[in-house]
Amino acid sequence: MHVQLRSYGLLYVAGLCVSWILIRAAAKKYNVMTANDVDNLMFWMSVGCVLGGRIGYVLFYGIALGTSPIEDLFRFNRGGMSFFGGLIAVTLTMYIFAWKTKKNLLSLTDLVAGSAPAGLFLGRIGNYFNREIFGPPTSLPWAITDPSDGIARHPTQLYEALLEGIVLLVILYPILWLRPPAAKPGLVSGLFLVLYSFFRALMELLRDDSWITGVPFSISQVLCIPVAVVGLYLIFRTTRLID
Repeated sequence: MHVQLRSYGLLYVAGLCVSWILIRAAAKKYNVMTANDVDNLMFWMSVGCVLGGRIGYVLFYGIALGTSPIEDLFRFNRGGMSFFGGLIAVTLTMYIFAWKTKKNLLSLTDLVAGSAPAGLFLGRIGNYFNREIFGPPTSLPWAITDPSDGIARHPTQLYEALLEGIVLLVILYPILWLRPPAAKPGLVSGLFLVLYSFFRALMELLRDDSWITGVPFSISQVLCIPVAVVGLYLIFRTTRLID
């Protein structure tokens, strides 16, 4: 157990570092921010990601599912992080940073959205090493044995690593790299929110860790709806379909 937790933590940190490098490269290419500005932003976003992820997990999942009381908010040793909680905290951090430095908020969110899939990929690999979020039983040749019950199951962690990590990165980072963030800022952010929501909602069909008994959808799928709506708004806005 100690090795698994250490591997998860190392991969989580590695994911932040890789995203950091990608953001720095794109920011330097288009002179959006200095290296020092990127470092400051990434530091506070990392803090926000961890705190927001934990608080979001307890509020969105723990309390709703009855598995974590409100007192568990800052008990990080008990595990549990929420992408959606982290997303809210990171967005708030970027808003404050943009306001203080007088930079375009959507240009900043595009930098982060185009680079974040690298971190998501390593985070899901961390889930795999931590032996969590397995899918339903399957006889497919790539099935992974769940150590908690010895049953061969879908490696949902690896599916999500592929879709939320590699596929998103291959789609978004070239767009970020080939077009200045000042040109129609918000497009990369919108695409990230829509595509992530779609992939996550799809993968939830193979997960059972956030479903409420008697309800035909999971908490995560519900949370995907407003995220996708915001993403669609940004896409339509940048393509001048709406003001």
